[in-house]
Amino acid sequence: MRWRQWAGVGLIVLSIAAMFLWETQLREKLVFRRAAVCAADIPAGEVFTEDMVKLVRITPESAVYGAAEDDAAEYIGLKTTLPLHENQQLLPEYFSSEGPAAEGTASFVIDGSWICSQSSLDEVGDTVSLRLVKSGEYLGSYKISALPGPKSSLELCASFEDYMLVRSAAEENGPGSIIVINTKAR
Repeated sequence: MRWRQWAGVGLIVLSIAAMFLWETQLREKLVFRRAAVCAADIPAGEVFTEDMVKLVRITPESAVYGAAEDDAAEYIGLKTTLPLHENQQLLPEYFSSEGPAAEGTASFVIDGSWICSQSSLDEVGDTVSLRLVKSGEYLGSYKISALPGPKSSLELCASFEDYMLVRSAAEENGPGSIIVINTKAR
């Protein structure tokens, strides 16, 4: 009968040790994932720096599609296009380079037949993000340099390589394959 008591005590100690290990180390590593978020509120037009980001652990259900996961190095030095709030996950649409006058850029027409949806409130100077409708793939953020003719087409300020990326994605996915998202806070 003595060995059963010792076995019971051993199992209790083992279960307490397992709970302690789960609570202190394993749960965070197995259940949560890392995400880069804003360390504090950031106004629109502010240059994003390393001290404006922090890494946190979040549940997979609260992760935003396309948000920065492990670091925000790709956003360092870019301007914010709209106000960001503390603990907000970072998306490419929230940042832009200096604008239409940036070196190596030109205005390119985005054909109206490529666009599935766009805001009727778009204005010259607004920053818009382009995404593929089916996959949600991010194609980049660009400033509107002109709104020629029909409201469904627009001219964007981009590098030739970026334009070719958008064009090839539109041609591969067919008419109405791009959604234009205006990131300007109104």
